[in-house]
Amino acid sequence: MIPMGEFTSAAEADPGQRARGSADEAWTRAAEAAVEALRLDPQRTRAGILCVAAGAAVVVALVSIVQGGRRELLRSVEAAGPSNVFVRAERGAPTPLTTSGLEAARTRFPALETAAGVRALPAVVRRGTAEVPATVYGVGLETLALFGLKADRGRLLGAHDRRSRARLGLLGARLAARLAGHGDPLGSRISAGGETYEVVGLLRPSAAVAGSGGELAGVDWDSGLLVPLGAEPRASASPGSDYPVDLLALRFADPGEAARAARLLAPLVPAGAAVTTPTQAVEQYRAAHRSFDRVVLLVSVLTAASAAFGVTNLLRASVRARSLEIGLRRAAGARREDVRLQFLAEGLLLGLGGGLLGILLGVVLSLSLLSRAGWTPHFAPGTLLLLAGGSAAFGIAAGIRPANEAAALDPAATLRLE
Repeated sequence: MIPMGEFTSAAEADPGQRARGSADEAWTRAAEAAVEALRLDPQRTRAGILCVAAGAAVVVALVSIVQGGRRELLRSVEAAGPSNVFVRAERGAPTPLTTSGLEAARTRFPALETAAGVRALPAVVRRGTAEVPATVYGVGLETLALFGLKADRGRLLGAHDRRSRARLGLLGARLAARLAGHGDPLGSRISAGGETYEVVGLLRPSAAVAGSGGELAGVDWDSGLLVPLGAEPRASASPGSDYPVDLLALRFADPGEAARAARLLAPLVPAGAAVTTPTQAVEQYRAAHRSFDRVVLLVSVLTAASAAFGVTNLLRASVRARSLEIGLRRAAGARREDVRLQFLAEGLLLGLGGGLLGILLGVVLSLSLLSRAGWTPHFAPGTLLLLAGGSAAFGIAAGIRPANEAAALDPAATLRLE
């Protein structure tokens, strides 16, 4: 038989002392009785905690995705540069981009500060016996400065290297790490696409990688080999002003000028080319974020309703199973309020325990899934504390109906029925 807690009989109780009993003392007695009841009914306790935990884990995972997406967007915009405009040509476009577009842009847009062209070619980079699929980027004079690329060791490519189309290269951080198994790659010679390059610098890890800032520009510096434009594999024979490129990057005085330039450029670019800006990405994110927020809210409400239904039914089943005990305690002098508080305390404990377990499961799930996707999960402590408090309040709310049913039992009728 599951104990209902220690209640003082009506014959022994001092009415004045009982009237002076504080609400804290009543909750303490109810909590002690609730803990004992949950301990002696482990099957229902586990079911209730898991019911709440599943809902809390789903909410934590969804919230972490939203917060991770927001941070990823800010990181993306910072990496791509809020004042930049990118004109990217699709593979096989009927009219390729050329560096002549840079001069045309300088003439058309007085607010243009910096412009650069990039050519990208997939290749297998070989060093010793190591073979790593990568992208070889032919970069112009302004490219490194426009994208904020810096050397971790060694040096960057200079103006003389570009003019002479020297067979020199910079290794992205990730590519350098994959080639480091054969010793320090700095100063070594590597081959890519049939060309041989001397590694003169190793780049710092860049935020502009595919899936974040690089998605706007279509580049992944960390996994690339950067060489002077015109020195890339299968380079064009002519290094003139019409040199073919895959990307034109334009930096303006401020984001407003960049947005205006993007609108003017959109109808002028060749067929098969697209104009993108970080501000467009922000606008697209905001539109998608509003829709996603509605989805998160709907899923959270449905999950909470499902968990509430499960916890309520478990507690109601507990009331029916313990009706005789409730009747005996009531006959011995337990008040209706004592019975009600105990079942509310049980709901509170189930909600709080399930919420804490769900937060832990949600954090583990988010770390596993988002890390594999290349995102950095973010969990705001305030959000997690709010969810834990909400789970406790949810448990109390789920216990209201069972608590009222238990308090409403007629001791005499219950004893006669049994």
